[in-house]
Amino acid sequence: MKRFKYILKSLINNKVIVEGRKRHALEAIVIFLISMILAIVPSFVSSVNVKGAAFLNGNTNSVDEAMIAFSTKLNETKVNLTIQKEGKTNILVIDENEWANFIDIEKGFNDKNNPNNSYYSYRRYNDNLEVERLHVYYINGSLEDLKNKNNKLQQQSEGNPISYLLLGKEATYMVLYDHDNVDWSKPQSTSYINYKKIAPDTSISDFTTIEDWKSFFNKGYEGMKWTNIGIQISLFVGLNIFVAFFMVLMIFIVTRGKRNPYRDYKFSEAMKIVGVSSLSPAILTCLLGFIFPSLANLMFMLFLGVRTMWLTSKQLSYVRANNNNVIDVQNVKEKKGKKKSKDDQNFIDVTNDKNTKKKK
Repeated sequence: MKRFKYILKSLINNKVIVEGRKRHALEAIVIFLISMILAIVPSFVSSVNVKGAAFLNGNTNSVDEAMIAFSTKLNETKVNLTIQKEGKTNILVIDENEWANFIDIEKGFNDKNNPNNSYYSYRRYNDNLEVERLHVYYINGSLEDLKNKNNKLQQQSEGNPISYLLLGKEATYMVLYDHDNVDWSKPQSTSYINYKKIAPDTSISDFTTIEDWKSFFNKGYEGMKWTNIGIQISLFVGLNIFVAFFMVLMIFIVTRGKRNPYRDYKFSEAMKIVGVSSLSPAILTCLLGFIFPSLANLMFMLFLGVRTMWLTSKQLSYVRANNNNVIDVQNVKEKKGKKKSKDDQNFIDVTNDKNTKKKK
């Protein structure tokens, strides 16, 4: 119960935290671990709720229509683009000759020397002008070939950016550009999925609605979601620990100096101070992170910095310590002065009594 009261007081009481540097180190470690967990809760929840088809929820610049048109054309021309089982993994397979013929029929771009450069093109009319909205590639190669193709497309500098769908053998990239975008390297949104969670024999040629495509991207993202979450959370925790260590170093440096009254503070004690003081910033981050999710990753670092500076200025300030010493000395002098005045008054009273007796 005493420990619980100590934790509650430490949320706002700087003096309790500083005095707690002499307490057991295990308390500070447990409080710091709880703080780390609370600080990443908003980011974790936000990451868990991410969907692979999130790019289709906003302004798609007619890409949703293009995707439906693409799968419909595949079905009409009897071209199968299907998920198949290969060993322990799933891959996306299409016959290369059928793909080349399909592109020729649909008047896309067919590069016979390098089929990975060939693409299906979806066009629509805007104000009587024919405008390309989507290019669809099939990359019959390794995952590295797919990534290289994506990087090459985003490094382009000629013409206005056109959204593209890279259907790879092992994974898929979707890159969406806004109609006002002029920079290939800055897409509006992207999506990257694999086929681990997509059922074998699933055929893109059978997709007739945008919901079919959403299901494809959502299931594809499930296969890599927890890996991405693990990487993101590890990064956030690492940054939070780094900032906390920097705060420990700051407190330790501030308390150095021959005349500094806090020079006896050890580095381990500074770690205890920061460990306990990190709880209130973590609680604020956990609460406000759901209100401002885009800032959740930075909140803990900001709040911990403010909390540490407040604690340092109120309890560990060299100037404040000197002022307190001056006040203490003045109080002692005043007390001595009052005592002397009382003795003088007693002396006066005794003298008056003696003079009275002599007169009698």
